[in-house]
Amino acid sequence: MKKSLWLLTGGAIFLGACVNSGSGELAQVSVASRGSDVEIWDFIAESDAAAEVGLDIEVISIDGDGVQTNTATAEGEVDANAFQNIGYMDTFNENSDNKLVPSATTYREPMGVYSDQYTDIDQVADGDLVGISTNSASQARELAVLAGAGLITLADDFNPNSGTIDDITDNPLNLEFIEVDELQLARSLPDLNLAVIGNTIALESGLNVTKDAIFVEELDENANGTINVIATAAGNEDDENIQKLSDLYHSEEVQDFITEEFDGTKLEVQVPIEDVWSAD
Repeated sequence: MKKSLWLLTGGAIFLGACVNSGSGELAQVSVASRGSDVEIWDFIAESDAAAEVGLDIEVISIDGDGVQTNTATAEGEVDANAFQNIGYMDTFNENSDNKLVPSATTYREPMGVYSDQYTDIDQVADGDLVGISTNSASQARELAVLAGAGLITLADDFNPNSGTIDDITDNPLNLEFIEVDELQLARSLPDLNLAVIGNTIALESGLNVTKDAIFVEELDENANGTINVIATAAGNEDDENIQKLSDLYHSEEVQDFITEEFDGTKLEVQVPIEDVWSAD
C-alpha cells in the first residue's frame, strides 16, 4: 500500500496496529521513503515474505523534503523511514527536540558529479557554475566529493556532516557555487556547468552514477556517515516489527531485486548499528 505523506496530517499511524488478512492478523507498519527507494519498499511490502513474518507494510512516498519526513517519524506519525544516511539523520537530530535513531543499516551509494556540457572532470573550466544542495548534510558531502575530484581544497577541520562552502580554502578555478534544492539538482543541469547529485535523486532523473557521472565519489568504508539506514523514533529501534523491516530488506530476494533494478549502484551494508553509530 502506498500514499503521499501529505495525507498523514489528519492523524497518526500507530506501530503495531493490526489488520485482518486471509492468513490472520498482520501488524501494520508505515515506512516513508523517497524516489528509487520507494520501489524497493513497494517490492518488500508486496512480497509474500512480508505477510509471512506478520507485517502489513504501508509505504509512504515522500513528496516534500527530508526534514518534514524526519519530523513526522520522530513524532510518531510514521513508524520508520528509509531514505537517508547517518550523517543526514545526525544533522536533523542536532536541530530537533525529537530524536531519531537508526534501527538498521541498508546500503551505501556513491554521489556523482554530472554535467550536460562535459564528459570528463578534467574539462571543468575557470568560473564554472557548480550546483550543490541547500541541505547542510548533503552539501558537506558534495564538497568532499569536489575535493576528492581535485577541484577544491577544504579546511583541515572540515566537518563531513555539516561543512559548508565557507570551509573551502583553495578554489583554483574560481568555481561559483549555486545552492539548489537537492531534489532539483538534476533538473537544473541545463543551467549549470556541473552539479554534485546523490544517487537516489540521480536515479529519479534517469541518471546512473556508474555510467553518466563525470566523476564518481570514492566511498570510504570507514565513513559511517555515508551509510543509509532505517530510522525510527528514539525508543522504537528495538521493536520487533521494526526489526523485521531489516530482516526483510536484507533477504536474498530483496537484494537480488535491488542489484538488478539499480545496476549495482546501491551497495548493501549489513552491520550492527552499534558498530557504526552512537547517540553520544
